[in-house]
Amino acid sequence: MIEVIKTYISKKLIDIRDLVKDINLTYVYEKAIDYHTIIVEPTYTYENNPLFHSLEKDLIEEIGKKFGIYDILFTQAVPYISINEKEVVLRLTSINTTEDSEMRFNYDILDIPQFNEISKNDYTELISSYALAA
Repeated sequence: MIEVIKTYISKKLIDIRDLVKDINLTYVYEKAIDYHTIIVEPTYTYENNPLFHSLEKDLIEEIGKKFGIYDILFTQAVPYISINEKEVVLRLTSINTTEDSEMRFNYDILDIPQFNEISKNDYTELISSYALAA
């Protein structure tokens, strides 16, 4: 079930990244304490973007209603939160919204499988880890 939750959160974070200008997201699942942490950069976006705050609130409420979990934290990058690279589920960089002739590349890395729900408690793996460049 935790893989389904991680996949759901990852998809929602991609949606947030696509809607919020100049945002970088790092999603970490801390298995030892069963906790989901999303690190938001830059600090300015984390502190001052009302669209981001609305989407953050909506995601936390959705996760609570859909899966009954509230162990999820959005935070800015701070020195006392260390990232164990083995626990990183997803890293997203901002999408350049400026229309110009320069080529831009962004990479999304999902380190979790994608699932297709067959029945209420049965899932089939559709796709394994991938990286995209666009």
